[in-house]
Amino acid sequence: MKVLLVEDDPVLRAVLKQFFTLKGHEATEAEDGKQGLTLLSGENVPDLIVTDIMMPKMNGYEMIEAIRSHPRLQRIPIIIITAGKIDDEKFAASGASEIYQKPIPLQQLLERAEALVNQVYPNSQT
Repeated sequence: MKVLLVEDDPVLRAVLKQFFTLKGHEATEAEDGKQGLTLLSGENVPDLIVTDIMMPKMNGYEMIEAIRSHPRLQRIPIIIITAGKIDDEKFAASGASEIYQKPIPLQQLLERAEALVNQVYPNSQT
C-alpha cells in the first residue's frame, strides 16, 4: 500500500512514516496540504492519504476539496487525524473517509487504512 502522510508536526510525521514503512508499506511525507497536492500531481498516486486538518499554507479540508475535485484522485480513501475538536458537519461535507482524534493508536490506524484500501481496491496487495 502506498500512503501519503500530510502532517505539519515533523515528529508525528516521522513516527507515522516509520510505522507504515515497518509494516511493509510505502510512505511519502508532506508537511502541509499544498505540498501534499504537489506530490499528488505526479504519476505516483497513493492508495491512501492520512492528513491533519490544522496546517499552514493549506489546511486538510482545503486539500481534500482540491483532491475530490480532481477525477484521477477522487477514489483515494482519506483518513483525517486531528488534535482539534471534530466538526461533524465539516467532516461530512469534506469527502474524507474517516476522522479520528489524536492520539490514535497506530495499530488501529493501520487496520482502518488497510480496510479502506481493500474496499476501494479489492484486488490490491495491502
